[in-house]
Amino acid sequence: MPANPMKVPDPKASRAVLVGVDAYTHPDLAPLSAAAAAAQRLATLLRDPTVWGLPGNQVTVLGAGAATEDVLGAVRDAASAATGTVMVYFAGHGLRDRDERLYLALRDADADHPQIGTLSYLTLRDVMRQAGYRARYRMLVLDCCYSGLAGGMNASTAPSRSDLARALNEPHIPRTGPDGGADDYGNLVLTSAPPTQRSFVRPGSAYPEFTGELIKTLDEGIPGAGPLLSMELIWHRIRARLRDQGSPEPQQFAQNTVARQINFRNRAAAAMPSHGPPSAPTDLPTETPTTRQAIPPTDPDAPDNVVPTRRLATPESGRGARRRTLVLGTLAVVGPGIGAAVTLWPEKTTQPSKVKKLTASPTAEVAFSPDGKTLVLIGSDSQLRDAGTGAIIATFNETSISVAFSPDGKLLATGGKSGSSSFLFLRDPVTGVALATLSAPSQLDMLPVAFSPDGKTLACGGAVWWSVDGTGNTEDMKDSFRLLDVTTGSVIATSAQYNVRAVAFSPGGKAIACANSNGCWLWDVASQTFTALPIGRTTHAVTFISPDQLITSGADGTRLWDITTKRITATFATGHTYTVAVSPDGKTLATGGPYDDVRLWDMATRRTIGTLTANTTHSLAFSPDGKTLAGATSKQSTKNASFGVPYDEGCWLWHIS
Repeated sequence: MPANPMKVPDPKASRAVLVGVDAYTHPDLAPLSAAAAAAQRLATLLRDPTVWGLPGNQVTVLGAGAATEDVLGAVRDAASAATGTVMVYFAGHGLRDRDERLYLALRDADADHPQIGTLSYLTLRDVMRQAGYRARYRMLVLDCCYSGLAGGMNASTAPSRSDLARALNEPHIPRTGPDGGADDYGNLVLTSAPPTQRSFVRPGSAYPEFTGELIKTLDEGIPGAGPLLSMELIWHRIRARLRDQGSPEPQQFAQNTVARQINFRNRAAAAMPSHGPPSAPTDLPTETPTTRQAIPPTDPDAPDNVVPTRRLATPESGRGARRRTLVLGTLAVVGPGIGAAVTLWPEKTTQPSKVKKLTASPTAEVAFSPDGKTLVLIGSDSQLRDAGTGAIIATFNETSISVAFSPDGKLLATGGKSGSSSFLFLRDPVTGVALATLSAPSQLDMLPVAFSPDGKTLACGGAVWWSVDGTGNTEDMKDSFRLLDVTTGSVIATSAQYNVRAVAFSPGGKAIACANSNGCWLWDVASQTFTALPIGRTTHAVTFISPDQLITSGADGTRLWDITTKRITATFATGHTYTVAVSPDGKTLATGGPYDDVRLWDMATRRTIGTLTANTTHSLAFSPDGKTLAGATSKQSTKNASFGVPYDEGCWLWHIS
C-alpha cells in the first residue's frame, strides 16, 4: 500500500551511495575538490537523525579512487539491500557524446573520448533499477554538466511521459494504489542543469552550486514548512535560489508522486528540538564570493562544459582561478606594416601596474588594426574602440566569434552564428557596417578567419560546436575549410576533410595552417592538399613567424615547428594554452590559457621574461608598435565549448616596456 506521506523513509530499510570525484588524470579535466567535499558533507547529513538517520554502514562514500566497477558494485549492493529508499549521488565532470548520451567522468576519464574511463548514465540507471526492484523509491541525484540529458528532454520544454520513460525505464508502472489514487512507488531523478548547460562552483566555495543549495536546505531547513520536507519542496527551494542568482535551472524527473513521498526532517520546524548550530566542515573555505565559476561550468547562455582549480583573480590580484576547455580555436593573421604608434599610456604613467581593464563585458577575441589606431573586441558587445583613448567608435550586434583585419586595414572580417544561420561579413573598419556577406554554411558554428598577405583571399575554417574530433559525417564537414575571393566573394577552394577551428596564412601566402581538436594540418595553396604535423591533440591557435616556422598552442603547450622537417625546434609553455601572439619585431612571444597565466617569453632564449596575469585568457594581440598587449576572456569563447575553469571576463591592456 502507499507509504504514509508524513513519514521519513525507513532508515533501516534504506541505503545511499555518494560519489564525489575530485581528481582526474586527463589534462583537460581539472581537479574538483568541491565534488568530494559535497559527497562527504551529504553523507554526514544523511546519517544525522535530525535529517534522515541512516545507519553509518548503510551510507557508502566513494571518491576519485573508485573505478567504474567499484561504483556499479556499490550501487548494486545498496539497491539490492534496500526495501525502502535507495539514493545515489554523483558530483564531478559530466561528458556527452555526439548522440547526446551522458557519461559521468571518473578519475581516468578521457575528455576527448567520453566512452573511456567513465560511467555511462544508462548503465548506472539500469543497475540501480534492476538491483533495486524491491525498493519502494529510487532517487538519483546528478551534479555535473549536461546532467539534464538523463531526462531526455530539451532545456526549454517540460518532460513528456515518453521522456520520463526514457529517463526511468521502469518495467512496470502501477497506475493506481489501493485508494484509487496514483501509486507512490517509483523513481526520482534530480539534475543540476538542463541537457545543454553546465554546472558551476563558485570561487572559494566548499561545494558545487546545486549540491551546496541542497546541503544548505537540509542543514538549515525551511522555516514554516512543517516537520517534514518533501523532495518536491526541497527541489522547488533549490530551483528558486539558483534561478534568482542566474544559475542553470535544475531539473526534476519524477514518476508517480514519488517526489512528494521522499521526506526529510525539517531542522527549521518549530516543533523540532534544538540540534545546535548547523554543522560545517572545519577544513574547507566558508566564504561566499559573488563571482560564479564552474564544476565543469559557465552559464545558460554560454556556447558550451567547467571546474575551479584556483581562486579567481584579476590581472592586478596575482595568481587565481583559471578556465579550461577542450576544443575550438583562435585565429592568427600575419601582415606587413607597423603603422602609427598607439598612446594608451602617457610617458609618465601614474599606474604602477601598467594594466587597464578596458571592459568587463565578455570578450572572446581581440585584434589591432594594422595602423594601430583601432582595437576591435569580439564578444557579447562587439565593438570598435579608439586604441589611444579606449573610447567606443562603433558597435555591431551579431554574435561574432572571430575577427581579422586585412593587411591594408581597409576591411574587417567577422564570422559567427545568429540563430540557426552562420554568417561571414566584410565590414568597414571605421564604422563596423557590413559591406558584403560571404558564403557561410549554416551548420557551422565556428568560423575562424584569416586574410592572405596580399589581402585578396580570405581563409575561413568551420566546425560544429559539439564536434570534438577531426572527423564527421558529410553534412557536418561540408565546406569546413574555404578560400574566398575577397573582391568577388566567389569560392576559390574548399575541403571537407577536417573540421577547422583555427587558421593562419604563412607570410608568403603559400601555406595555411589549420587546426582542430585532433591536431594541425598545412594546406598547400598551389596543390590544394593537406599535410599533417605530428601533433594529434587539441590545437587552439596557430601563427607563422616566417614562411617555414609555425607556432602552435593547445593541449601540448606552445611549440615552435619547422614545417619543412615537421619537427619541434623549441617549446615554450608546457601547460594547456589557448592563445599565442608574437610581437611585431619577433623578439617577444605572449601565451595565455587556463593554467599557465599570460606570460611573456624571450624568443631568442626561450625563457619567461614576465607574467602579466593568472586569469584565464582566450585571445591575445600585440599593438603594431609592440608597446601594448590586449587580452580577452569570455565564457562565450568557442574555446569553452566543452569545459572551462573559473575566469574573470573582459578585456585587459598591458603596457609592454
